[in-house]
Amino acid sequence: MSDVKSLSTKWMRKQGSLKFKWQIGYACHSVDYRRKDSIERYVRNQKIHHYGSNENYLGAVQQLTFEEEFQALLDTFDLQYNPAYLFDSPSP
Repeated sequence: MSDVKSLSTKWMRKQGSLKFKWQIGYACHSVDYRRKDSIERYVRNQKIHHYGSNENYLGAVQQLTFEEEFQALLDTFDLQYNPAYLFDSPSP
């Protein structure tokens, strides 16, 4: 995953996107191939999730934080998870 993140960052910078950066951490999930169309639609509409619109794919009217979007993605595609392990808790 480190190589994917590094190479994609270099590619984005070559494309002129100086604001591109990865969040800390990553996740990988397998999904049922029969849900391919809905997953592709989710990825195509990802800009809407980040920048908002009248109504986005997940039915939310406002912009979603990363945490909200990630949990909605897991819930939408029925991916099991333990909320206690989803995100790093801030250091005291």
